[in-house]
Amino acid sequence: MSAPPVRAAAGFTLVELVIVAAVLVPLLLIVGTATKGVSGAIAANDRAAEVNALEERALGEIARVLHFGRIGTLCTQATAADVKAGRAAAVGDWFPMPAREARTTMQLWALTGAQQLPLEPPEQLCTLEFVRSKKEKANGLDDDRNGLVDDGDLRCTTGNLSTKLLGGVDLCSFLLDTGVVRVTLRYGKPCPVGQGTGVRRTTLTHTVSLRND
Repeated sequence: MSAPPVRAAAGFTLVELVIVAAVLVPLLLIVGTATKGVSGAIAANDRAAEVNALEERALGEIARVLHFGRIGTLCTQATAADVKAGRAAAVGDWFPMPAREARTTMQLWALTGAQQLPLEPPEQLCTLEFVRSKKEKANGLDDDRNGLVDDGDLRCTTGNLSTKLLGGVDLCSFLLDTGVVRVTLRYGKPCPVGQGTGVRRTTLTHTVSLRND
């Protein structure tokens, strides 16, 4: 009785390996591309959420100060044109804010302080102002080469505490009109790596009513 034939050890031929590679490589490329796309979308969503949080915090603080502010105490800093018009004695002096004129600074007394004594209004002097970056000059040029022209920060000062509300601001406008203040802000941030070049700009507008005295 003859012994059964011995089968060769299992394995892949070169042709089979080529066929498997031809099928798997495109699939792996598709999976990798999809994963990269999902990761990019998640990162973009995270950045969008971060930007939205900055906007909400800045607008929220502006609204809080203005909503609890007394319109009769509203002032702005004088420019050379104001001095020439006889509105103020010197550039930088605070004087009553004129209506329907866009300004970059605003100061008023607002009920934003902590209660000190019974029946005493918790008022404190609040200043909202655009502060140009030290690396920038008011010359219409991008001196610090960050893609923004004459940019700086929007700051809020209450008492001795100064807080940065928003950075990269290249347009800041406060306009008083019939008991309300219209706020316009434009700020920019460099585009994330891999998502274009240049600066992404966002414009915010908000209208807040002030209390009468």
